[in-house]
Amino acid sequence: MATTILNVDDNDAGRYAVSRILRHTGFDVLEAATGTNALEMLQDGQPDIILLDVNLPDISGFEVCRRIKNDSRTALIPVLMMSASLIRDKDRVRGLEGGADGYLTGPLDPEVLIATVHSLLRIRTAEEALQAQARRWQTTFDAIGDGVVLLDAAGAIIQSNRAFISMLDKPPEEIIGSRCGDLMNLSGRQLTDFPCSSPFAEHRRESSDLQLGARWFHITVDPVRNTADDIDGAVCIFSDITERKLFEQELQQAKDAAEAADRAKDQFLAVLSHELRTPLTPVLTAVQALREELELPAELALYVDVIHRNVELEARLIDDLLDLTGIAREKVRLNFETVDAHSLLDNVLDICRHDIGMKKLRLSVELGATRHHLWVDPARMQQVFWNLVKNAVKFTSVGGSLSIRSELLDDDILRVTVTDSGIGIEQHILPRIFDAFEQGEQNITRQFGGLGLGLAISKALVEMLGGTLTASSAGKDMGASFTVELPTVHPPTNTAAPAATDGGTEHPARPLRILIVDDHADTSRVMQLLLERRGYQIRTAASVSTALEAADEGEYDLLISDIGLPDGSGLDLMRKLSKRNKPLVGVALSGFGMEDDIQKSIEAGFAEHLTKPVNFKQLQDVIQRLAG
Repeated sequence: MATTILNVDDNDAGRYAVSRILRHTGFDVLEAATGTNALEMLQDGQPDIILLDVNLPDISGFEVCRRIKNDSRTALIPVLMMSASLIRDKDRVRGLEGGADGYLTGPLDPEVLIATVHSLLRIRTAEEALQAQARRWQTTFDAIGDGVVLLDAAGAIIQSNRAFISMLDKPPEEIIGSRCGDLMNLSGRQLTDFPCSSPFAEHRRESSDLQLGARWFHITVDPVRNTADDIDGAVCIFSDITERKLFEQELQQAKDAAEAADRAKDQFLAVLSHELRTPLTPVLTAVQALREELELPAELALYVDVIHRNVELEARLIDDLLDLTGIAREKVRLNFETVDAHSLLDNVLDICRHDIGMKKLRLSVELGATRHHLWVDPARMQQVFWNLVKNAVKFTSVGGSLSIRSELLDDDILRVTVTDSGIGIEQHILPRIFDAFEQGEQNITRQFGGLGLGLAISKALVEMLGGTLTASSAGKDMGASFTVELPTVHPPTNTAAPAATDGGTEHPARPLRILIVDDHADTSRVMQLLLERRGYQIRTAASVSTALEAADEGEYDLLISDIGLPDGSGLDLMRKLSKRNKPLVGVALSGFGMEDDIQKSIEAGFAEHLTKPVNFKQLQDVIQRLAG
């Protein structure tokens, strides 16, 4: 498309000569003889360039140029002023300062004229390209969803996008030239932490979160460098993060609520454990005394065995629930030491021998491993073996078989396998047999009872001890095998000889004076009777205050105290008694049996923590050991 030039000159000959030169070069030329005519022609269309004579009959060329440049519709059209009479420097200066883009004086040289026209056209093309780029940039700038401002070296706003204007709800003229902190009414600490307050202070990106009323913004400021690599401003971006902050707050509230619920659950389990265990203690203790100390008729002995077995089962169910909770919360404390796995298996068989005999099971024990010491927690390892043997007995019919084998694998791994001829495990159940509360079909739960926690606890404990526990079965009524594998260690080099015992009497060399503190009257009474039958001097108390009174009135060798007391805690009692000139050795006897409870007892000064319902023989062993 040809370039159009408007040639304004009142001299017909001169106008004709210039127009002829321009047309010969390839331009389209429009002509006007007066200033008024030229301005009217600009209303109908815009040429690409205007050649404007200074001396016009109606309006000065200087005034025509001023009007062209003051009109936004024509301001960008290059104006080349020409004059054959006003040729002084001050005339040229007047024209250029009046808005002209060029000023030529006569007589005109055609080559100079064409070169000047081409130069002005190139300038206009460049300006239009820059303006188009600026419009695109401004469109992009305004399309950004975040608020963006450009700051000068002093931190004043020189440009902002629509999002920032909308964010502040202020007119643009109030924003330009102001500081961000002033517009947002920041002061004090907020202004100090506001990164856009001094963009030139840092040579790197800065960012922070800022709350303005009910809204939150993430503010990022990047320094802008000039060609000399000096910082002369910054770009500041305001991202609305209100939804994210609200979500984080909701998440934190949910976390706090979950932790509170978790603590409440722990407290509930602890209290539930205490309340369930406490009434079992006198029952179990009394039943044990009946079994061990009296020659009961066969029928009555059967009843006593039923009571004993079911009380122990109830206690085991409580222990399983607490163990599972502790494992899930990673609150199980392990005390590692070198242990003989064969000895642990012998202990388990001694414990289970009565049940094995009652079912008339054919027992096969082949402990053939040449290395059988493990680095484990002995109590937890024995608990695992007990669970496996107990399960095998439980799910095997009368007259069935039970096999316990140990062998050493090539890589010094001890493998212990417990195999039974019982009800087996169906293949679709086998993959989830170690899941909590899993016992297979409902009829199995109804027939054999229990909660299905033993195997889940056992697997978790074995893995915590550094080993594996697996199960296999050929199917229903085909028996099952459970295999424990753990790395062996060398046996201890120095094994102390067992302490000599008189083996003849359970009574101490002199009567031990024991203070029993328990607010459960039946527990306190039964323990007092049984311990007095064994020659101990017993005094009982039911609260912290009465226990302190008893301690003031007499001397004692041992304290056996419940933790939960009506006027305080057994922990407080132990701490107070420990500060006396002759502190008492203490045994905590409590229904609170979680790992945290045991740890708190030890920290309070108790030498032992026994969990209700306590095995009376275990209590006797502890008394004898502490007395020694």
